Amino acid sequence: MYAKTGVLYVVPRHIAKYGRPLPYFMKYRGQYYANQKLSKSNSNMNRLCYALERWDNQNRWTRRKMPFDYSVMIDQGVTYDEETYNQVREVYLEYIREMRDLSKFQAMCRNYDRYKSELEDQITKAQARDFEIDWGVYYEAYKRRCAAICPDQRRLANIVTKLCYEEYPKKDKKFMWIVAENGILENIRQVKHRLPKRVFDGVGETYLGKCYTWVDYEGDDVIAE
Repeated sequence: MYAKTGVLYVVPRHIAKYGRPLPYFMKYRGQYYANQKLSKSNSNMNRLCYALERWDNQNRWTRRKMPFDYSVMIDQGVTYDEETYNQVREVYLEYIREMRDLSKFQAMCRNYDRYKSELEDQITKAQARDFEIDWGVYYEAYKRRCAAICPDQRRLANIVTKLCYEEYPKKDKKFMWIVAENGILENIRQVKHRLPKRVFDGVGETYLGKCYTWVDYEGDDVIAE
């Protein structure tokens, strides 16, 4: 009141001490206030605080609906023939079927009592309790099969990327990393990227109070921050 009217009114101690709760926006004044029970009344300062929190949460946590550009995993300079593509596709479809069956069997083992009638001829309850599929054995087998069909890792990477993102976009994409990880990484390495780099001279785009500029990145280049 003093700042507005020039009249200084001394607030009684019992009101100053026990006049709680404080308004919600005081939580940003310091940890002491943040730990108190605060009033969420519809005051102007509280409303401003809510608006800023919503803005901050939206920037931090809203998922961007931008489609993933899988072309970065394809080397456009490396071609493949249709026969090789079809052979790898057959292996991929077999992988999908086998992984589905193995996952189902493991899930049934973990619920043995429920599926006892289906499992008792294959595995005992004691065995089912400790049963765990060694996925690495199966992955290695598929990796060898694909390498025998297409020894060139970059060519194989092109094929499995097309399979997983174009022909069967809703199926398992782990396959491509199992059988052609090195080829995919090599393909990604040779693609140019534009990545944000933080700058301190104020020339650039501002995001969450910090300034960034776009920098071209290629291969093993390293950009700070």
